[in-house]
Amino acid sequence: MDEFTQHIKSWVHYDNEIHKLNKTLRELRLQKSETQTLLLANPTHDNINISDGRLRFSQTTVSQPLSLQFVSSCLSELIRDPEQVTQIMEHIKDKRNKKTELTIKRFYNK
Repeated sequence: MDEFTQHIKSWVHYDNEIHKLNKTLRELRLQKSETQTLLLANPTHDNINISDGRLRFSQTTVSQPLSLQFVSSCLSELIRDPEQVTQIMEHIKDKRNKKTELTIKRFYNK
């Protein structure tokens, strides 16, 4: 068996292992989320001591990500000329950093 074939077999093996672990992680995250929902439905404590630290119930505020559609919408509210908004959006799109990488993608038979 040549070296290239061996590398392909190794890559597929690692990809299979990652796929299994990601599936397990998804299931664990779902279970954790469901348990968190139950805990947050009736928060009776601010802090709870656990074996290796503590849990703290707190409230956080998260802003939505800046999408191009959102930026365009906000600009349209401030600038009446749609042509100017389009020009600004094109400038923003052109100035975004782009990076090209060579990768391997796997496609599964159905």
